Amino acid sequence: PYLLLANKEATASLDGLNQQFFFDRHTNSVQLSALALNAPEKLGDKILVEVTMNKEVRFILEQSYNAGSFSEMVTYFSDAVRDNIKLPVVIGKKCKSCEFQNKDGVATLKDGFQECWRQMARFKESDFNKPMVWDIWDFRKADNHIQAGEYFATPLSRVDFEAKNGSKPAEKGMSRVDRQEMQVIKYQQNDSKPYVLVEELRREMANWVYPLHMIDFETTAVALPFYAGMRPYEVAAFQFSQHIIHADGRIEHANEWINTEQGVFPNFHFLRALKKALEKDNGTIFRYATHENTVLNKIYDQLQSSTEPDAVELKAFIETITSRKEGKGYAWMGDRNMVDLCDTIRKFYYNPLTNGSNSIKAVLPAILNTSNYLQKKYSEPVYGTALIPSKNFIDHSWVKMDNGKVNDPYKLLEPVFSEHDDYILEETISDEQSDIQNGGAAMAAYGMMQFTHMKASERDAITKSLLRYCELDTMAMVMIWEELHKLVS
Repeated sequence: PYLLLANKEATASLDGLNQQFFFDRHTNSVQLSALALNAPEKLGDKILVEVTMNKEVRFILEQSYNAGSFSEMVTYFSDAVRDNIKLPVVIGKKCKSCEFQNKDGVATLKDGFQECWRQMARFKESDFNKPMVWDIWDFRKADNHIQAGEYFATPLSRVDFEAKNGSKPAEKGMSRVDRQEMQVIKYQQNDSKPYVLVEELRREMANWVYPLHMIDFETTAVALPFYAGMRPYEVAAFQFSQHIIHADGRIEHANEWINTEQGVFPNFHFLRALKKALEKDNGTIFRYATHENTVLNKIYDQLQSSTEPDAVELKAFIETITSRKEGKGYAWMGDRNMVDLCDTIRKFYYNPLTNGSNSIKAVLPAILNTSNYLQKKYSEPVYGTALIPSKNFIDHSWVKMDNGKVNDPYKLLEPVFSEHDDYILEETISDEQSDIQNGGAAMAAYGMMQFTHMKASERDAITKSLLRYCELDTMAMVMIWEELHKLVS
C-alpha cells in the first residue's frame, strides 16, 4: 500500500500546472485539460511522491485492541453504529471542541457532550454553565486537572499557572500568568467589565505615528504550483484591505486589492499594490497576529529566486515593514515594522466576554458589547458615507442589537455560497470554517474561483463577499483601536 502525496521538496517544471485540472461543481468530479488527458508526460517533472505504508498497515492489522483483532474492532464499531450504542470514552481537554454539542439547543437533537459529562463526571444541569479549566487562555495543565477531577476554572489561582520556579514578570503589560490569573478573578467575581492597564497602554500608544494603517491579508496555499520552479503548497496572497486613521480622527477604507483571474500567480502583483498603498507616508502599520509578517517573509523568499525586474526594490520594502528571526536574534527589524494589535490586546486589555480568546472574531463582538461609545456611534448608518468612506458598504450600521446584545458583525455578512456550494465546502473544510466570516472559507472561495468553471455572475458574487469580509477585518481593527483610544483619553 502507498499514499500518493504532494512532495513539498519537488518543483514544477511547467507554468500553469494548476490550470490543468478543474473541479466540476455539478458532477462533483475533476475535469482534465486536453494536455493532462492526452499527453500527461508533457506536464513536466512529477510533483507527487509515493510513500509506502507497509509498516503502518501491518501495525494496524496486527495490533491488539479492546475489541480483539482489527477485523473484530471494525465489527464492534459497525454494530455500535447500527444499534445506536454509545461507546465509552475518556473525557479531557479535547472535549472543548466536541462535534456532538447541541449548542443551539435544538429540541430534536441529542447532545453527546452533555451525555459524556453527565456519565463520566457526574455533571448536573447547572455545571454546564460554569467556566471550565480549558477555558483559561493558554493553560497547558488543563488535562492534568481534569484527570484529577478538577473541572472548573473558579477554584484555580495564580499558583496553578506558575512554573515550579515562579513566573517571570512581563517586560511590559500582562505576562501569560498575569492574564490567566485575571481571567480567573473575573470568573470568581462574575465580573464582565474589561480590565485595562490604562497607563501602560497610554505609553504604548504614544509611540504610534499618524496616519495609522490597518491591514489584513487573505491567502491560500495550493497543492498545484502556478509557475515552473514553485513547490506545492507555496503561499499565494490573493487579497488585502487597508483602513487609514488620520491624526484628526478621520477614518477611511483607503485601499483594497484582490486577484480573481484564473491561473495568475498573485504574489508580486499583490506586493506592488500593497507597497503603493503604504509608501505615501511613515505612519504606523498594524496587523492582527503574525500572519501578515509570515506571508511577507515567504514572498521575500520567492523574490530571491525570481526574475522580477523590481525584485530588489520589493525586498527592500518588505524589510522595512517586517521583522525576521534568525537564530536567537533577527536578520532584520524594519523601521516601520508592523505593530501586532493582537499582542497589544493580550498585554494591556482583557475583556471577560472573550472567554480568554484573543482572536479578532472574539475581541470585536466583546468590545462592541461593552463599549457605550462604539454602540452609540455605529448603531447609526455612518459607515459607507462621507463621514467614513467605504469601498463596499453604503449607509451601513455595524451595531445591531438582539435581546440586549450586539450581534457579531461577522455573522451579519450575507452568505457567499449557494446551497450546492455550501455542500461542497462541508466536504472540504471543517465546520468551524464553513462560514465566510472565517479565513478558511475565504481560502475555499478563492480556490473555487481558481479551479472551477463558473458564470461571471457567480464569480462577481463571490468577489463581492470576499471584499466585504476583508474590509470588515480591517474595520474591526479600527473599532478596537477606537475603544483603546477612548480608554486612554
